[in-house]
Amino acid sequence: MVIGQGDATRAEAFRREMSLPFPVYGDPEREAYRAYGLVEGSAGQLAGGGVLVGAARALLSGSLPGAYTGGGRQLPGAFVIDRDGVVQFSHPAKHAADSPSATALLAAAGSFPAPSPAG
Repeated sequence: MVIGQGDATRAEAFRREMSLPFPVYGDPEREAYRAYGLVEGSAGQLAGGGVLVGAARALLSGSLPGAYTGGGRQLPGAFVIDRDGVVQFSHPAKHAADSPSATALLAAAGSFPAPSPAG
C-alpha cells in the first residue's frame, strides 16, 4: 500500500498511472505522516543543495514532477510494514529529494515471511 498527500481521486489516478498492483490511499490531512513522525521541512530541506542535486538526477533520468498536492512543506518518508504491523524498513526523508531506492524498498518487502496457509 502507498499513502500520499492527495485525495482519493488523485491516489487512484496515481495507482493507474504507475500500474501499481496494490492500493494507494490519499491522506490530505497528513494524519499518517504525523503518526510516523514525518515533519514539515525547513527552507534548506525543501530547496537546499541536496534537493537541487536530487531534482537534477531525476530530470536527467527522465522523471518529471507530478501534480502538486498536499502540504507544500511536508517531507516524505517510506516505510515497509509487514502483515503483523511491524515496521521492517523506515526511511524518514532528511530533505525533499531524499528517497530510498526502489531496490531497497523491494528488498525490504521481499524479506517478509510467506503467509502461513489457512487451516
